[in-house]
Amino acid sequence: MVNPASIQPIAPVRVPVPPRDRSYIHEVKFDGFRGVIYIGQGEPAVYSKRGYRFARFAQLGRNVTDALRGRAAILDGEIVCLDANGRPDFAALMTRRGTPVYAAFDLLALDGQDLRALPLLDRERRLRRLIRQDGPALRYVPHVRCDGVDFSGRRVHSISKASSASRPARRTSASRARGGRR
Repeated sequence: MVNPASIQPIAPVRVPVPPRDRSYIHEVKFDGFRGVIYIGQGEPAVYSKRGYRFARFAQLGRNVTDALRGRAAILDGEIVCLDANGRPDFAALMTRRGTPVYAAFDLLALDGQDLRALPLLDRERRLRRLIRQDGPALRYVPHVRCDGVDFSGRRVHSISKASSASRPARRTSASRARGGRR
């Protein structure tokens, strides 16, 4: 199994204009913390984008473990609190007034198999099969395939202020780890 602390999510790259190319897919940027959740044998672990353990989200890790019904996985996504309208509430997340939810948008490993060499869209399909329906602890967040200019500023998943990350649809996590550009 992959060491989850060694996985650093790809940071979004700011560009003056989104790519005008339908071969890119886009991710919604929620107003929360980027995190990797490791679910395997023993206690689940939640790691920050820099590889530090998020001890304050231990209960969220246990809730996501329950939602995955015994499957071992490493998920990439964002930890958010949602308001009554389903919009991210960063103040509630920071002050611990809300219940955190994990918004998963990538599946890096499943049942001991490292999936990072697979194309992103293949991993997304596997993630969708793993998360059959959204629940109180775990939500599936699909990528959006469209012209980047059309996507910027678009309201997606009841989020009024969304930024995005864009990447080539055929790219793999493994190629990025070897120094590939994003």
